[in-house]
Amino acid sequence: MSESMHVIVCTFDASAASAGQIRHALEVWDRQTSMVRLKNIAVVQKNADGRITLREKQDIHRELSDVAGVLSGSVAWLVYAIAGAFGPEAGQMAQSQTRQRVADLLGDTGFPDAALEEIGMALDAGSFALITLVTPEEQPLVVAELEHLGGKITQHLVRPAVLEDLARHGSGQNE
Repeated sequence: MSESMHVIVCTFDASAASAGQIRHALEVWDRQTSMVRLKNIAVVQKNADGRITLREKQDIHRELSDVAGVLSGSVAWLVYAIAGAFGPEAGQMAQSQTRQRVADLLGDTGFPDAALEEIGMALDAGSFALITLVTPEEQPLVVAELEHLGGKITQHLVRPAVLEDLARHGSGQNE
């Protein structure tokens, strides 16, 4: 495997397909071809209301912290609802605090969240970006597949420092 890794950022209009459908199609293609082995795949989505969501293939801390937050929020809501006060507020507060605490404990094992958030802020509302790491040899094949899926490869939306941070963290070359 080549030592240098390239970050591909591909944007999609959410009206064409969902982020989950595109990610799944790329993962299926990755399994079916012997010429490419994608590293991490992240999907950054900017909803119509401007809220940014992140999902990564190799970083389960977000899913685990979300599950823990929902569970603790539900329990807090139930306890306070039975007591007759502050049910929804207590549930939301417990959910938020638990989610953040679990995320802090588990750490970020994928792309840096701050870099993904920056990409998300540059997106148009209602669109999403798929980010992945590839070797120089794989890049033309992956670009062709992403364009086939309806994506637009973008360079202007990502600052060079963010690309370097994504490549360094995504390939295990931490400082």
